[in-house]
Amino acid sequence: DALRGREILLGGIVTGFREGTSKNGKPYGILKLEDFTGSGEIPLFGQDYIDYGKYGKVGMYLLVSARVEPSKWAPNKFDFRIGSIRLLQDEKDKLIEKISITVPIHDLDEPTINELSVLIKKNPGHSLLYFRVVDGERNISLNLFSRNTRLSVTRELVDFLRGNDNIDFKING
Repeated sequence: DALRGREILLGGIVTGFREGTSKNGKPYGILKLEDFTGSGEIPLFGQDYIDYGKYGKVGMYLLVSARVEPSKWAPNKFDFRIGSIRLLQDEKDKLIEKISITVPIHDLDEPTINELSVLIKKNPGHSLLYFRVVDGERNISLNLFSRNTRLSVTRELVDFLRGNDNIDFKING
């Protein structure tokens, strides 16, 4: 009920697609989408099947825009109405405006700086890059912004940042 009428954006990878024919002889598809938090199935009937069935290829990364609205057939129930399905790669740079990376000063060693530098340089894009270097002992922080460097936030970069326990990051935050 809290989602009624609100736009929902879902991003994930297609992990399955089943096609069938209804009792009325109409084709349909069930799109299985998975992200970091779990997975779910999106039924595609009628015009949705015609418009979006082409996205039912395992391994595709998708961005689904939808609304939760009262059902035509049962007003006390809700339907998940698709507004659009687009390739996530095409939309990612538009959606990720900036990344802010926070690093404790005592963890800024040469290997970390070099690896981060390589990841940033090999993935140019449109997202702004912010750094915050903190010294917890002295209660000091330094905020840095790169005017020259814009990047594409890739899976490889996110995996690197997540793999470093002392590095924190926020997207659009």
